[in-house]
Amino acid sequence: MDAALTDRRASALSPGKVAGAIVAGTFTGSGLLAAAVVVVVSIASLMQGGFEAFGNGVAVAFLFFLFSLPVWAGGLMVVGLPGWAALHALGWRSRGVGAGFGGAATLIVSWILGLGLNPSLADEPWGLLPIAGGLALIGAVVGWVTAQAAYGSQGADR
Repeated sequence: MDAALTDRRASALSPGKVAGAIVAGTFTGSGLLAAAVVVVVSIASLMQGGFEAFGNGVAVAFLFFLFSLPVWAGGLMVVGLPGWAALHALGWRSRGVGAGFGGAATLIVSWILGLGLNPSLADEPWGLLPIAGGLALIGAVVGWVTAQAAYGSQGADR
């Protein structure tokens, strides 16, 4: 049997692995976004002299988690799956490639959505960079987790 054919079969993904990776990425993205909200609220509470608003911040973080689940799932399906399919076909299956793709895709999509949702920012598009950059860091972790969930230790091709 041809070695290339054997290699392709070994790296084939089942629909269950792909679905599991999408679910893992969705919960990772939503969870990290909620954690970031808790950190920001904690810092803001400390700057105001106490933790009075911390409980409200945790509630807001929980809502961020719930409402961002379909956003992360949609992004992974609309942007992530086609990009992932291309990277998979090229043999680029490492967690590092997943992290790079996840971070870059999240940066671009969040920047475009930010400008689209608030056209007044078009005069100062760099003002979105801190938010888009923070989301890109989360996207990089999501890409890493997704690649790990899909390939495990097999994904270290490139």
